[in-house]
Amino acid sequence: MDAQMFRVEATHASSEVLHRSHVVEPTGTIVAQSQYMTSGLVSAVIDLDNDRPRRFTRAWRAHKPSGYLPQYQFTELPQMENDLKQTILAGRRPELYQVLAVEE
Repeated sequence: MDAQMFRVEATHASSEVLHRSHVVEPTGTIVAQSQYMTSGLVSAVIDLDNDRPRRFTRAWRAHKPSGYLPQYQFTELPQMENDLKQTILAGRRPELYQVLAVEE
């Protein structure tokens, strides 16, 4: 995710569920994948400017519960964004990083 790279994996059909060819975007969302235990071709057309799913950042917005069982609904929802780079950068938490080595 931090490298903002797509992952493309091509493999053979076998009895292992994880042995599938697939295209995965930087957030881990599968864009395309082969069928289980089936030979075939996997392809995906990715528009890097417009074909982006909605993503959620750590910025919260107010939400008024309504409809079915409003008492169990959230009063805040995460902000929706469409820019992958800004979403990834906003999700980083550098305050959790620690020094790996100390020079003396």
